[in-house]
Amino acid sequence: MAIKLEIKGWKTALAGILSIVWGLGGWATGVHDFNEAMNYLISGFGILGVGHKLDKLREESETTTGENEVDTSSIEDTTCRCCCKCCKK
Repeated sequence: MAIKLEIKGWKTALAGILSIVWGLGGWATGVHDFNEAMNYLISGFGILGVGHKLDKLREESETTTGENEVDTSSIEDTTCRCCCKCCKK
């Protein structure tokens, strides 16, 4: 199962991924203990989660622009089309 990252802010994705790698790699090599490694892992996943949510908000705002525009195609034309000047003001 491939993970597809759609974060437009590549720096956010990079920070999250590097935090996860540093947590796992540091724990495996003995640079830091288990608690510190878990702190880096949780922080990395949190950064990726926030970046993903910001992406979704950006997509929603791009799709809802123009939501307040009125569709005039269904409005019936009620203007008088007679040739006399009685209706024209």
